[in-house]
Parts: sequence; structure tokens; C-alpha cells
Amino acid sequence: MTKTLFITGASSGIGAATARAAAKAGWNVGLFARSEDKLKDLAREIGDQALVLTGDATQYDDQEQAMSRLAQKFGQIDAVFANAGRGTSPGGTEKGDPDDWKSMIDLNVMGALYTAHAAMPYLRKTTGQYVVTGSAAGRRHIKGSIYGATKFFIHGFAGNLADEMADILWVLAALANQTGVDLSEAFQANIEKKTRSDADRHRNNAKLQ
Repeated sequence: MTKTLFITGASSGIGAATARAAAKAGWNVGLFARSEDKLKDLAREIGDQALVLTGDATQYDDQEQAMSRLAQKFGQIDAVFANAGRGTSPGGTEKGDPDDWKSMIDLNVMGALYTAHAAMPYLRKTTGQYVVTGSAAGRRHIKGSIYGATKFFIHGFAGNLADEMADILWVLAALANQTGVDLSEAFQANIEKKTRSDADRHRNNAKLQ
């Protein structure tokens, strides 16, 4: 069966580029974002492999209902890409806007958590993949960057989720660019990593016996 990918923030940038790349590689794609017109344009470009799913990534019910529609359309969900996110302006703590921080955190942090939670029933069935957009800003300190702090969370969460769901889920925090995430390479790397991990676990069990 053809694999199916759900993408948040799919209307432009990294999300749209990833959708194009995934469709070219033979995947079905669920295009999720608020901008219905942009999603429809992208879906027309991709063709029958694409399904438009309009919604707000900061709303759990929107994501849950979108995934349900996607699974009904294509039969299963094999991967999700929690890509929706944004920065804040002005930057910094002293001169920053607390209301804008909250909106950004709702999208960058809660949106990614909602994607993971809503996708879990589907990914359990397919031994699926959870991919989330990370950033170099989440790997080093940048003076005053609240955005960077949200990406520190993302990298930490991805590692913790990978440990929590090691037996049934592969997790990747992707340092993406505007050409999108090459999911075929990313997934193959996760498959190889999991294979090595399983082999190590079997060896350790044998030693204990």
C-alpha cells in the first residue's frame, strides 16, 4: 500500500517543499494549514496524491479531525511532519511582546505536541515516523531568542519521545531548509538506527541469559 504523510504548515516554505518531494517519491500527502487557497493550489499541482486539510495547528481538534479524514481517504498514516512554526518580532526578552510569545509557543511547542499525540493511534499501527522541524537555534544559545528557546524544547522533546516510543515509533528532529525535508533519506537513517538498536538489545538480552 502507498504510504501516507500528514504535514502541518504545508501551505508554503518547508512544508510545501516537503509535500512536493514526498509526492514525487510516491507518497500520499495530507496538506494541513490555515490557508485553504494556498493548499488548494498546491494540491492541484501535486494531483490525486494530495488531500487538502484546512485547520489551525494550535487547535488539537483540528489536527485530530484532519488526521481522521486523511486515514479515511488513504487507508492509513505512515508518517507525520510537525512543521508549523514561526518566529517573533521584536526579539529578545526585555523588548519582546509577551502576547506574541504565547502565540508563538502555542504553535511551535503545543502544535508539535498535538501532532504527536493525535498521530499516535495511526503510527502505532504502521510502526510510523514522527518528524518535527528543529533548528540550529535550538542547538546553541542566541542572545535573547525566545524562538530559539522553543526549538531547544523541540529537540529535547524529540529525544524524549524517541525513548518513550522506541518499540513502535521512529522520531527525527530535522534541521530543514526551504527545499524541504528529504523524508526518504531521513526515514532510511531512522530504519538503520533502529535496526542497530534492536540488534544491540538482542545481544544484551542474550548476555543476561
